[in-house]
Amino acid sequence: TLMLPPLDRRIASLGWRPLQGSFIVLTAMLLPYLTRNVLFSPSQRVGIGSFQLCIIRDRKSRFQLIRSFSVMDTGKHQEEMELLRVEAFRLEPAVREGVFSIDGERFSVEPFQAQVLKQVARVMCRRNKIRSTQSQ
Repeated sequence: TLMLPPLDRRIASLGWRPLQGSFIVLTAMLLPYLTRNVLFSPSQRVGIGSFQLCIIRDRKSRFQLIRSFSVMDTGKHQEEMELLRVEAFRLEPAVREGVFSIDGERFSVEPFQAQVLKQVARVMCRRNKIRSTQSQ
């Protein structure tokens, strides 16, 4: 069921929980891996019907950020992040300048929203090309 209101409609009246602040990184993950060898969201699973929002706020020092990014391939960077499981989200930038990218593509800094549409598409791949993230 589509739950996203038009971008010009306020979401507070719709029962959405606002999360305010200044973010350095906000990543919405559908899969555990950000790249072939970067386990960005170890607890995320295919087909569970939600994003895992991974948030780093601006109150982190440069040292903390470097430390987080240096262990990203192990998944231990999550100790420095806020993690939220959501079915949909909206990002409303407070500024008009900055770096805003979606799936590596640069976009203009303006409101953006997304929703997981569970079981709308099927992903198929060769089994021997995926590393399992599940505990034995």
